[in-house]
Amino acid sequence: MAVLSNLQPEKVFYYFEKLCSVPHGSGNTKIISDMCVGFAKEMGLRYRQEPGNNVIIWKDASAGYENAAPIILQGHIDMVCAKTDDCTKDMAAAGLDLAWCPRCRGSDRRRWRDPPHRVPRSRPGRTPSDMLPQAARPDNRGC
Repeated sequence: MAVLSNLQPEKVFYYFEKLCSVPHGSGNTKIISDMCVGFAKEMGLRYRQEPGNNVIIWKDASAGYENAAPIILQGHIDMVCAKTDDCTKDMAAAGLDLAWCPRCRGSDRRRWRDPPHRVPRSRPGRTPSDMLPQAARPDNRGC
């Protein structure tokens, strides 16, 4: 691990890398669901894990905000697994191999990519900043 250790905010990328280290394709979410439960336990948060591996985690309001309107964050813990024909990786058994993009090394752009064996379905322009992953695609390798 620690491919993303120099990125800020450190804790965000620490947990992101940890999540990427386990397989979590559609229909294969038990491991990542259990990781989310482990996180909730570690942080002393209330949680509920459903039979379909959905996880709900509650955090009480910070001091002084007990009467504020609650905030709900929702996201997916699975991903669509697609790979090139020559890829031998078992996406049901292995996590992602994160790597710095060679063309960005030494630059301050801080972009990284997944190796070309993972080609997720995504729409260009949907990442909020270049600090988030750029998918490796045959046409541009994510750079």
